[in-house]
Order: sequence, then C-alpha cells, then structure tokens
Amino acid sequence: MSFPQYLSFLMLSLFVFISPGPVAIFSMHNGIHYGRNKALIATLGNVTALFVLLLIAAISLGVVTALSPKGFMLLQLLGAGYLFYLGLKMALNAKKLNGQKASDRDFISLVILYRRGFFMTFTNPKAFAYVVAVIPQFLVVKDDLIPQLLIMAPTIAVAQFICISCYVLFANQFREWFLSSRNLEWVNYIAGGILMTFALMMALA
Repeated sequence: MSFPQYLSFLMLSLFVFISPGPVAIFSMHNGIHYGRNKALIATLGNVTALFVLLLIAAISLGVVTALSPKGFMLLQLLGAGYLFYLGLKMALNAKKLNGQKASDRDFISLVILYRRGFFMTFTNPKAFAYVVAVIPQFLVVKDDLIPQLLIMAPTIAVAQFICISCYVLFANQFREWFLSSRNLEWVNYIAGGILMTFALMMALA
C-alpha cells in the first residue's frame, strides 16, 4: 500500500467512524450516565468487535458472498433486535434513572459496559459492511495479505477509538447539564427513540 493509498484509507475510515449512528448515540449515553473513563471501556469493546470482524474478513474476503442471503439477513435482524432492546431499555428507564442519585447512576460493571460495546459493533451491519466492502478496496492483490492487514488493523483501531471517544468526551463535557433532572429524562427518551429508529431501519433495509 502506497502512502497516498494509506492516507485515503485513513480519511475514509475516520469519516465512517465519525459519522453519527447507533454507536455514537450509545457512546454519548455512556458518557452522560457513567462518566468518561467508564464510557471509554465500552469504546474498547467497540474496537475489539471490529478486530474480530476484521479477522473474519481476513480469513475470507469473500465472506459476504460465502454467506447465504438468509444468513446475512439473520445477522441484520440480530443486530437490529439488540439495538432495539438497548433503545427500549433507555426509554423505559428514563424516569427511573431520573429519580436515582448520581452515585447510583454511575455504578455499573465494567464487564457489562465492555460487553455492550462489543455487541453494539459486532451486530452492526455497518461495521460488517466496512470490513468486507471497504477494506478490500485498499488491499494490493499481488502483495502479501498479512503485512497489509498489520498496517490497516492498528490504523482502524486508533481511528475508531479516537472518533468514538470524541462523542464520549463531548457528552462528558456537558454532563452536568445533561444530568439535570428534566434534561436527563428527555436525553434518555430521545437517545432511546433514535436507537429504536435505527433498529427499525436496519430491520427493514
């Protein structure tokens, strides 16, 4: 991969990861409710999931064609279902979270946050499409695959972590305003509604 190709790959990756979507909404929600450090644990889950998807793509770059249409549809429905579940949970817990003390809201297992972040990306067709459709466009067929992926993989990880962290830091910066009783309730309703909308769009696509 030439340096101009690498820059093009980096720019495209940053654009994909910074684009608003379910992961961005999820990350802002975590930043508001659990603070910067805990929210970044979920971001690590996002990055890990993309690495797993990249591994799948490396094993078979034609994984999309290898999957039957029904198999890919099942993946989409599973992702949409998990997204809808998270959105519904946010909306239903809006009033409950509003009545909690800050210390109670902040308490959550790091394992749970990491797991949520992992499955948010792993079941996201957008992430799956990125590794099987975008990445192959920048691979040089005549060159060895492994050295190229060893360059692309850390680039992807850093780009994704930086972009998602921007959403976390933004939400954390205005955390006090978001956590005021009335604002917090509406944030949960809106974030939950957006995630459920994304889920329905994914399911019907």
